[in-house]
Amino acid sequence: MKARCFKQEDFPPGAEHVVHLFHSNKHACAHNELVLGKMKTEDATVIALDEVFGEPTTSAKDKAPQNVALLPTSQTYGLPHKLLLKVDARYMLTGNIDTSDGLVNGADGVLKALDYGTNKRTGECRPLRIWLQFPDVKIGKTKRANISHSSRIFEAKLRKNWTPIEYLSSTIKRWKASNLQVRRTQFPVVPAEAITIHKSQGSTIAKVAVHLPSNCHRALMYVACSRATSSEGLSIINDKEFKLPEPLSHLSPLSVEMKRLTEQPFEPMFKFLREERSPTIRQILFHNVQSLRKHLSDISADPGINKSDIVMLVETWSCATDHYKLDGFIEIDRVDGPHATASNRGFGTIVWVKDNILNTGRLMQESIKHFIHNSDNQGHCEGVMFVIDNIQLVAIYRSPHYSLNSFFATLYKELFSAGKSQANPIIVCGDFNENFISGKETAIEAYFASNGLRPIIQNIPTTRGHTQIDNIFSNISVDADVYEIFFSCHRSLWARF
Repeated sequence: MKARCFKQEDFPPGAEHVVHLFHSNKHACAHNELVLGKMKTEDATVIALDEVFGEPTTSAKDKAPQNVALLPTSQTYGLPHKLLLKVDARYMLTGNIDTSDGLVNGADGVLKALDYGTNKRTGECRPLRIWLQFPDVKIGKTKRANISHSSRIFEAKLRKNWTPIEYLSSTIKRWKASNLQVRRTQFPVVPAEAITIHKSQGSTIAKVAVHLPSNCHRALMYVACSRATSSEGLSIINDKEFKLPEPLSHLSPLSVEMKRLTEQPFEPMFKFLREERSPTIRQILFHNVQSLRKHLSDISADPGINKSDIVMLVETWSCATDHYKLDGFIEIDRVDGPHATASNRGFGTIVWVKDNILNTGRLMQESIKHFIHNSDNQGHCEGVMFVIDNIQLVAIYRSPHYSLNSFFATLYKELFSAGKSQANPIIVCGDFNENFISGKETAIEAYFASNGLRPIIQNIPTTRGHTQIDNIFSNISVDADVYEIFFSCHRSLWARF
């Protein structure tokens, strides 16, 4: 650490590509003013446009803008009253422009150009747009693409991956005793040649100059110094002799907690689902995915799913032209919705099995079958059936409007005709759209019971709405429960047999 310590004169305020970190806003602002004041590039001072709304008296209308002019940016939603813009200086966004595009509070870039024009409200010539170059080209990519379609006058700037930033308006002050309010319009940026240590949290910076106070807390020093991507990029500015903070006492809360975490390591709740198990134990993962096209990457990345032998998904919303691949698995059958090329909301079932099950002959190819009974406006029922290790497995989906009588007729036709349920072991996994948390036996439970199957999951919500509309029915011994997945309103079901 001492090798990276320097005196202030060794680091001139305008050192290139160095971000200075201070412990207070006051010191950061002073450094920004010093650096921008020494720059000789194109500049402009932008005074915020503050509009008074409501029914103010003449006196109140005059005083309101004066009052908000004195407010710090922490009280004006990041919109400064007076903003000095200097080309080639670093600036930071102070508001969320588009979170999906990376244009978020805290993103910083270099100001590369100013576009001027006449303000329609005041008639004055002032900057109407600024252009920032962010270190990550992904930031502002969508905004650059959208503006490129609307005008060709920006082509040169867009080719350099400069992102346009326009004015942002926000109501920054309201008076409780009246309907008086002030709405400010300003560029949502502030100079960022220097920022506070607290504001830098979460950032990674190639070159950092940390200005430490004499009584710097250990935690503050850690946050500041860990922003640098390498020791060579870290400089500690301190005119006095640098002293490391005292080491933590073994009795400090942090030391006690670290010791506890070491001695009592965190145990993932569903660790057992992704651990190695006996080859004789088979694992099913059933889930209402609500668009497989949208969530295929989530499915592929889930360790519980990847360690299962059989994956059953309903409400895939798939069509005949969709193609899906899950590494390590083979698709054995699926049901698509009625539209051949468009998404089929509420339709679709797919079943994957591990390739080793298929390759070892444990899956009876002739047993694979799918069905769909569509009653147009009266809902539908669909499913996939197959046999593994002489056990009939079924993935099924009943839509909310498909009548129980029609559903029972479908089950009889596909599963229970000629008393098949009593003769063969069977496991049925499904979204039945009937709440099994009802305090009494439901019609679906009664129907399965009449065919020798019992519900495996009892009184456990399977949706974010705290209903249990998903369940597993079987006439053999099955271990099963819910499995947390966070990309649909359904929880998954796991089963072992």
